[in-house]
Amino acid sequence: MVAVKAKRNKKSKRGMGHSLGDFMTEEQIQAELETKIRRNLKKFPGKKILTRTSEDKDEGDPLPWIEPDEDRTHQLTHHAKTEHELTYRHMELVDKKTGKYNCNTLTDKWFEWFLKTPASISAFTNPSQSYQDTSLLGGRNAFLFRDKNTLVYFVAASPFQNPDVRTITVTEKAPLLVPVYNMSASPEDHPSLSADELKSLIIEDVSGIIQLAAWFDRNPIQGCCVVRQRRLEITDIPKDNVVGIPEDRLFRSNNSVQTYHGGYWLLIREDILTPGDHLLEVSAYSRNYEMDSKLIINVLR
Repeated sequence: MVAVKAKRNKKSKRGMGHSLGDFMTEEQIQAELETKIRRNLKKFPGKKILTRTSEDKDEGDPLPWIEPDEDRTHQLTHHAKTEHELTYRHMELVDKKTGKYNCNTLTDKWFEWFLKTPASISAFTNPSQSYQDTSLLGGRNAFLFRDKNTLVYFVAASPFQNPDVRTITVTEKAPLLVPVYNMSASPEDHPSLSADELKSLIIEDVSGIIQLAAWFDRNPIQGCCVVRQRRLEITDIPKDNVVGIPEDRLFRSNNSVQTYHGGYWLLIREDILTPGDHLLEVSAYSRNYEMDSKLIINVLR
């Protein structure tokens, strides 16, 4: 699974994404997610996750990930000021000069890379459970997104591993975008569903999270939640695609998808990716999905 996006509602700038012309406002999405997450926390038992700070009883709580970074007056909340020292806030710009990219908009670019990558070489569909398996593939395990002067590394991991181990090599001073838990849905995936039903499917799936946690060099960190309510067109989807869309559907759609997506993300600040080795660990557990991965970050600059 994997994070929402749309144009921001001028009357409401708090929450997780935009809402102009969409079927739910940001506040409605946040309330819907919180209600359903709390319901699932009561209904489903938690899983023993690899705890890094044993004294923190709230470790693994997914609710802070949907906390707004801005209040109604557009001022940073206490949560935004205290929980994002190592990660970018949801709407915080990566490149303030262009004002184009933040966690919200970069997730679209991540999905373009993810869905265009053939399953035969995707990290998502090719698990690795040992350092030896992945140590020589550092350059292949990360993708450097580049748009003029904006650089961001993209990575992916394989679910249902214990854990999935990856090594990436970082040679540029750039942030690192990491999916912790996400999902995409399109008419090509689910031709029986309407646009609103596809968006509802995303909300229902993202709210199924029970435990969510991440650590950078053993320090607990938090990311953000993204939900895209406007369809994103992605072209050049390969026949050997990671979603498993049948070839006849791709033929009818001219090898493109009109997708929505949602999930929880980490956008690691470039300043903490100092030369040397770093360890990023993520754990996500929901009613229908599990992600447990270790990302060894080899910074060569």
